Amino acid sequence: MRLIIQHLTDKGLTTVAKDIEKQTGVLMEDDSINSFRQFILQGQYEKLFLKQFENQCTQPVKNKKKGSKQSIFDKVTASLSNSKKQLILYYIYEQQYIELMQKGNNLEAIALLQKQLVPRSPFGKDKTNLFKLASMIMSNNQI
Repeated sequence: MRLIIQHLTDKGLTTVAKDIEKQTGVLMEDDSINSFRQFILQGQYEKLFLKQFENQCTQPVKNKKKGSKQSIFDKVTASLSNSKKQLILYYIYEQQYIELMQKGNNLEAIALLQKQLVPRSPFGKDKTNLFKLASMIMSNNQI
């Protein structure tokens, strides 16, 4: 069923795909995945990290008790290693940084670069990407 839904979605028949999902109860993607995608596409990064959803696990997951609140980011990345979570965070913050620069919010972008991107840089000693991001401040026309 998922293959049919995916094929319909790929062909641009999203309304038909949604109808099939609704009628069969088979979802192409979990609601948390859809929310994750929408928050990023709409630039609502703060919503990714709001602790608003109940943890439905029957056993605690890394110091999380059943019934504790978790964010969309926590739900989507629950099965990933910490290094993969950090890499995803880095790319989310990189996108947010670029969007802040496009809007002309340079001070907010600099704060994000310092507090989120530099500590999470996945490139080890190679700081080329961070230098490239920082250079955007000097030349806003390259964004």
